[in-house]
Amino acid sequence: MSLQGRHIVLGVSGGIAAYKTPALVRLLVQAGAEVRVVCTAHALEFVTPLTLETVSGHGVYSDMFHRGGERTTRHIHYADWGDLLIVAPATANILAKMAHGIADDALSTLYLAFHKPVLVAPAMNVHMYGHPATAENLRILAQRGVCVLDAAYGQLACGCEAKGRMPEPEEIRRAAETFWAEAEAATEADVCGGGDEALLKGKKVLVTAGPTQEPIDPVRYITNRSSGRMGFCIADALHRQGAEVFLVSGPSALKPEMPVAHWEKVRTAQEMYETLLRWWPDMDAGVFSAAVADYRVRAVSDVKMKKTGGEARLELVPNPDLLAYAGAHKTERQCVVGFALETDHALANAEEKRRRKNADIMVLNTLEDKGAGFETTTNKVTFLYKDGTSEAGDLESKVSVAAKLVRRLGRYMGGLTVWLLLGATVLGGLCGWGGGASLQAQELNCTFQVVTSKIQSGDKKVFETLQDALNAFVNGQKWTNLQVGAGEKIPCSMTMEVQERDNTTGTTKAYLTVQARRPVYNASYQTNLLNVVDRDFTFTYSEFDPIEFSDNNISSNLTAVVAYYSYLIIGLYLDSFAPNAGEVCLNKADNVVSMCQSMSEAGWKASERNNRNRYWIIENYLNGNYGAIHQVLYQYHRKGIDQMYGSPSEGRAGLLQALTELKALNDTRSGLPCKLLFMEAKSDELVSVFSGAPQDERQRAVEILNSLDPSNVQKYQKIMQAR
Repeated sequence: MSLQGRHIVLGVSGGIAAYKTPALVRLLVQAGAEVRVVCTAHALEFVTPLTLETVSGHGVYSDMFHRGGERTTRHIHYADWGDLLIVAPATANILAKMAHGIADDALSTLYLAFHKPVLVAPAMNVHMYGHPATAENLRILAQRGVCVLDAAYGQLACGCEAKGRMPEPEEIRRAAETFWAEAEAATEADVCGGGDEALLKGKKVLVTAGPTQEPIDPVRYITNRSSGRMGFCIADALHRQGAEVFLVSGPSALKPEMPVAHWEKVRTAQEMYETLLRWWPDMDAGVFSAAVADYRVRAVSDVKMKKTGGEARLELVPNPDLLAYAGAHKTERQCVVGFALETDHALANAEEKRRRKNADIMVLNTLEDKGAGFETTTNKVTFLYKDGTSEAGDLESKVSVAAKLVRRLGRYMGGLTVWLLLGATVLGGLCGWGGGASLQAQELNCTFQVVTSKIQSGDKKVFETLQDALNAFVNGQKWTNLQVGAGEKIPCSMTMEVQERDNTTGTTKAYLTVQARRPVYNASYQTNLLNVVDRDFTFTYSEFDPIEFSDNNISSNLTAVVAYYSYLIIGLYLDSFAPNAGEVCLNKADNVVSMCQSMSEAGWKASERNNRNRYWIIENYLNGNYGAIHQVLYQYHRKGIDQMYGSPSEGRAGLLQALTELKALNDTRSGLPCKLLFMEAKSDELVSVFSGAPQDERQRAVEILNSLDPSNVQKYQKIMQAR
């Protein structure tokens, strides 16, 4: 976040550096903040109230007992009003009071009442700064979450040159922006139950920053206006969230504020590319924010080119494309973030670039936005995601944009990790299970139950062995080529309620209820994925018949039906985590249908689609309508339910969008399995979610739900009746 619109309380204590505070107030105000100043009595020996009142536009608070018609509990009022407390300069005395809870003046009392982010800028004599008591006080404050800036090195009031100076006002302003962005991220992370930063801890992330210089001769070169600020801010934000940053930067007068363990400074695009070749195989992600020159001079002169008075021509050849290389050579575990600076048709061009370069996230900014782009401390960006969604932002500091980008990267990589661990590499082979040796485990954790209460007791014996055999079959069959951890099997159940049994032919008619669940990201909750009752289930089985299945050789309707629903569960499950991840499994389910079309058993033939048979489900999910229904499935889970346990309002917005898209499909494409795949599995969940929503969201949800599922109007009315 930038400081625009923020309420900042500036606490000034009694040190010589207090004379710099008017400049600090002015910088904060210029950044868009509203500032109130609180001073100790000693501070006013170094700076006058009139000066501070002039630059802040508000009176100075220093005397808790001065009435003058004003409230005497301004320390409480400011604690409620302020978003951020900055203490600058922070003398040894005020630091000691803050660390030990002493409240004997306006500033120390305000600190004890302040329940929001606090930043201190120490300033004192070098020996006072190095005293064990001061060091311990700073340690205590840091442990409590106070942001403690390092004192600067330079000329001190005592005449010596040493460490103890207050950081310069500009540095404090930048630190305030950074700290505020991190405080906002931490607040969001706490709500999310663990935080996005945990997903980046220990991750290796490559960052490119700054311009490149492509030489013409020993004194001239081709370059652009990039300062490198955006890339350096991203490196800082990644470092603060625990990532191991590999920074490669072109020529820049700036530098990152945080220490960077891996920093390679280069000049040309070719040098940056060579660094990428060395580092990329070991990276978990790459953020390509550098403004790399598209072309270089074919023949660089060894001597200064002389002015001849006539035309001069330079032959340019393409430079290596770093973003395209990373996108083309990334593995399933790597994430690529690109930047696009556009001047026309911005969204369309940026999305086309994202697809062409195979980037997972594209960060768009345009020269049309005043205050964005090159040579500014602010930026205005739009995030474009691989799933086709986008997120537009406001003009804010580059520090804030970097913090926001890092949070989005953390979320994406968290989803990518879940995708990999839960098997979304169906299309590409095996995935490894982190935290130990890989396990070759089957994909389903299915409870298969056979209920025989409706048939004669003498016929029940055959089903006792069948239940055990089916449990072993569905859980032991290797449905895909995935390699997943044993604890990551997909939770589901199949309950077969036997209706009739002909002992002469061995023919059984049954109802098969299939249910599947899906874990919610960052929560212990599981959401329903599928809930379907198959009433056309007939099969022939005699005691101890083998339970076998092959994709290319279906001999039993019993195993064919079980295989079909197993593939359907896995396909829907993977599709809910990542785009198109379940397509192979869903095609296998479709293949089972195709092979069973000629079988005499009910439930497979196209002519029976009005009975919502198995053919109807998969045919409408895959053939021609796959993309539309898949998008709703993905929207519902990843943008809706997965967000509920981090940001309820964001989660409900995602669910409303999914329901809106579902209604549009239902209105325009008759025959789609919308109600089957969504309402019958999720109606109770939706009632629970929207019962706690604001009135307008409740009303919108009920309208859509009643339209989609008119048979459950009474159930959905509970949303409006909830308190």
